[in-house]
Amino acid sequence: MFTTPFYWLIAPIYRRLRYITMADFFRERYGKSLAIFYTFYGIIFFCMIIGIMLKGTGITLEGLTGGAIPEGPIIIIATVLFVVYGLAGGIVAATVTDLVQGVLILVLSFLLLPFAVNKAGGMTAFHQGLPEYMFSLVAPHEVTLFFVVMAVLNGLVGIVIQPHHMAVGGSGKTEMACRIGWTYGNFVKRFATMGWAFIGVFAAFLFPGLIMENRELAFGIAARNLLPVGFIGLMIASLIAAAMSSCDAFMVHASALYTRNFYLPYINPKADDKQLLKVGRLTSMIVVAGGIIFAFAFPSVVHGLKEVWKACAYLGVAFWIGVIWKGANRYGAWSSALVMTILSIRTDILGFFGAVLLSIIMILVMIVLAKIGG
Repeated sequence: MFTTPFYWLIAPIYRRLRYITMADFFRERYGKSLAIFYTFYGIIFFCMIIGIMLKGTGITLEGLTGGAIPEGPIIIIATVLFVVYGLAGGIVAATVTDLVQGVLILVLSFLLLPFAVNKAGGMTAFHQGLPEYMFSLVAPHEVTLFFVVMAVLNGLVGIVIQPHHMAVGGSGKTEMACRIGWTYGNFVKRFATMGWAFIGVFAAFLFPGLIMENRELAFGIAARNLLPVGFIGLMIASLIAAAMSSCDAFMVHASALYTRNFYLPYINPKADDKQLLKVGRLTSMIVVAGGIIFAFAFPSVVHGLKEVWKACAYLGVAFWIGVIWKGANRYGAWSSALVMTILSIRTDILGFFGAVLLSIIMILVMIVLAKIGG
């Protein structure tokens, strides 16, 4: 939420860069090696995001069906569905399904609230039945003020290099169109998450025993216990549609990133459209396979999100420095990418202050390398 207003400032940067993919930026700014690194980073990023989407769908529907359909089969079924229409229809299929599920998810994000309020016996009983911190922006543990601040800062660093954002933020006819579409479109998404957050708090009040073991089952449990049968079926269909529409879009993005920024320039520069389509479809299958692996490897959706947040910081610094500082070069960019990777892996061992100290040291090293390289 706190990062979203900055999209108003970031969108014109994308449009003025005039690149098709973020890998194009890294190639022109830092050279071939970092462009190749970014291409494969982007593919792994899409695998992780697909894995999170599938994981979330599987967990939610497992809770919604009361465990009658386990998480694993749901992941496989959803994958088969979006791969079939994604490979057949490409970006057109992704766009159409995104439009349909966008309307559905807005409605269904708030569909549960009237039923939850009625079940709770009104807002007064609801407030009296939970501790005060459950209604606060921050919590005494886990989502603390420090966590929120760090998540916002990390978002500002990492959001700019998510592979699909060059197209999302820079493809409008005018800078104002880019700003309005990206910024206010994301505010609509934030509005929808308010409905999910309220449902989570209501679930903690109404079904505390049911969600103690796995809090990520809360939405599914609430839907199963609060909605009439017909609405439950609609909720299941909408949840699967929401996951599939996002996953097939990420699949198409990943295949395009590989074919444009690695296969075509370095493997087969003479490839025609038919060959590129075949390579793109093969890449899509590999990316989806990676997504399934991540879906089963992540112990929870929250864990997966934290890993993605850390991964976004690997090259975020290189992007920002490359935009605002003329002296930035590939030596500093490579050192920042490698150091951020090491930090994300080792921070838990070093502790917070150890990680900060190492970060400061490596920033100084980056400056020295930039001066030497310049």
